Amino acid sequence: MKVDSVERINKEISESEFLREAFLRLSLETDTPADILESQFGKVENFENQYLQVKAETDCTYSCSVGYDRKVTYYENGNQKTKTVTDWQPFSGTNSSTELVYAGNADSQDDYPSTYKVASCVSACKEESFVKVDEQVEVNPSALEYAKQRCIASCFYRVDLPGDRQKDKNYSGVAKVKAINVAYIPEYKMEYKYNGENYLVKGFACGDTCMNETYPSIASDVEKQTKEKLKPLKLAGFITAGVALVMSIIPGLSGISILPWFGAIGVLIAYFVRKKKLKSQAFTLLRQEKRLKLIDMLKEKNMKALTSEEVERFDKVIK
Repeated sequence: MKVDSVERINKEISESEFLREAFLRLSLETDTPADILESQFGKVENFENQYLQVKAETDCTYSCSVGYDRKVTYYENGNQKTKTVTDWQPFSGTNSSTELVYAGNADSQDDYPSTYKVASCVSACKEESFVKVDEQVEVNPSALEYAKQRCIASCFYRVDLPGDRQKDKNYSGVAKVKAINVAYIPEYKMEYKYNGENYLVKGFACGDTCMNETYPSIASDVEKQTKEKLKPLKLAGFITAGVALVMSIIPGLSGISILPWFGAIGVLIAYFVRKKKLKSQAFTLLRQEKRLKLIDMLKEKNMKALTSEEVERFDKVIK
């Protein structure tokens, strides 16, 4: 299939700016280790990818179940209670729209960012960065089919479905291609190694970097440390529950065994509340430690200091 136009977008973001953004992103990730910036960072590689921009008139047919919530009053052991019940009913319809999506011009999309990230990048590029290219590009059939399916999906998700909740969504449709443009977009990637494991950071070299990174996580370590701190509280819960169980089987005490059961429930609630708070504190302190190390690294590499907006992102409490 013949393409309507071919453009190349010039590089707008320097390697140094990409590297700074990579350091910032890795430091801001909630569960990256405190010494993430001590990783062995490789060379920043600059390359170019070819993307299809597909415009299509799209029609879709869809069906789903829509649910409407209502409050129901009921009685349990003589006590009045309320609960939410969802009434489900079938719903179907059609929709039509004009869609514009992006797809990597290749057999597989595994190594390409989503259409939303590409669109975000392109829309943020400066007008003077677009340069017309006088060449013909062969459209990959798999890439075009992927783009058409994204058009159909986008057409469906434009529908404002009724109800308080929805499930069992199904849709199908037809995308009639009206235009195919090709864009050569510059990108960066950088491999790095932490504790012997390889990781990758990728992003665009123009407009919005829309960076994507893989990284080591210490979430399981924080979880273990939190559980260790809460062992006494957990033990208190088991003891209280054990006392309640014993009292419930001893004649004459079964009537008041409910009291320690209430205590056990209280300890259980306190355990989960405390666990959430401790994890939040741990990750917040970890982020602040990484912020200080990032400040030092930016100075060392003569990079732009953190802006007030970036500092605010570090100061945000992790819930």
